[in-house]
Amino acid sequence: MKKNSLIKRFAANYKPHLKLFITDMCCAFLISAFNLVYPSVTQQIISRFVPQKELSVMIAVLVALLVFYVIKAALNFVLQYWGHMVGVRIQSDMRRELFDHIQKLPFKYFDDNKTGVIMSRMTNDLFEISELAHHGPEDVFLSLITIVGAFIVLCLTNLYLGLLLFAFIPPIVVYLIFMRKKMSRTFREMRRVQGEINADIETSISGIRVSHAFSAKKHEKEKFLKSDAEFVETRRKQYLVMGQFFSSTTFFLDFLYFAVLLAGGLFFYYDIIAVADFTMFILYIAALITPIRTLMTIYEEIANGASGFCRFCEIIDEPTETDSDNAITLGDVKGDIEFKNVSFGYSEEEGS
Repeated sequence: MKKNSLIKRFAANYKPHLKLFITDMCCAFLISAFNLVYPSVTQQIISRFVPQKELSVMIAVLVALLVFYVIKAALNFVLQYWGHMVGVRIQSDMRRELFDHIQKLPFKYFDDNKTGVIMSRMTNDLFEISELAHHGPEDVFLSLITIVGAFIVLCLTNLYLGLLLFAFIPPIVVYLIFMRKKMSRTFREMRRVQGEINADIETSISGIRVSHAFSAKKHEKEKFLKSDAEFVETRRKQYLVMGQFFSSTTFFLDFLYFAVLLAGGLFFYYDIIAVADFTMFILYIAALITPIRTLMTIYEEIANGASGFCRFCEIIDEPTETDSDNAITLGDVKGDIEFKNVSFGYSEEEGS
């Protein structure tokens, strides 16, 4: 399935909940704006209010900042509660759609797919999709607003130091793109293996009476241990890639802090930048690292949700059971039934 088509298909799920989703995005925007206020207030206190003894102005600004924090707390409540409800409602819509579609699938589909795998798609996959539906747009939007806003403020304060700081952002982005395909493959494989082990457990438990009757406990245990070993190995590969991704990206962020401390310290030493502006730069670095870390974390969520949505679409795209073109409507039945030239099979190749 093409990426653009998949995104459009996923975005269509927001349409019934568009007002709530827009409210969520507006709250995220305001929170990002409030996060950019604190370093600027700190800079004004150090450079103006304290040196010029403007105590009343400083108190008024701090009271206004406190009001902002109260408003921010209310916005965070809306973000956490109603934002999650957007995901839950989308999950509910998709679950109902999936359940209705499964009811219309032919028997052959259930013979070719284990019950545990189907259950995994209706539970685990849809949960990951709901988390993506909530956190994906919200966290990405909030992080990008914070990063862009901080870039503008820092460049207005000191263009050279601001450009130096953001010169390190593109290599981080390139690295994220480089790791994308590698992580996506491991997440898809993890989904497959998780569905298989769920299916094996479901089959073993539902058929435990048969297993005991035929003394097949050893066989069932061997089959489970094989599935479990595959699960552990797939998890190991997944966490290996995640370890490489997060450790290297964390180093990039730490180096970002180091570069600003070094360059800013030199700027301050040679009187190119004032102490208040240097302090503001340090605070904005902390403000920048948080959304970058969020983007790192949300990538795992996006990978999980995207692979889950692909698996959801695989079932939805399965053709439903339909009557034959030359089907004959059964009329008045007398009770005498005669079979002529009858064959049966789950597929045309296996008909008998």
